[in-house]
Amino acid sequence: MTKLEYTFKTDLPIMEQAINAYYNITAESEFRERERLWSKARHDEAQALSNAEEIGEKRIIELLESGKSPEEIIKEYKAKTK
Repeated sequence: MTKLEYTFKTDLPIMEQAINAYYNITAESEFRERERLWSKARHDEAQALSNAEEIGEKRIIELLESGKSPEEIIKEYKAKTK
């Protein structure tokens, strides 16, 4: 038995049935919207992490190809972050 069939078989007045049906539909659409937003946030976070990894890898390659020693690279980094 569907929700609609159940609603019409009960002894509730028709306006109360309509209001209950509206609340059920609204709650379901709000839940779907929250789920959609949560899924989008997870995707965006994963994409941001992936981009950060790519940028980090490129930066490491650039530093290694620069010919500087690891000690020089660390000194430069520390000087920039002070």
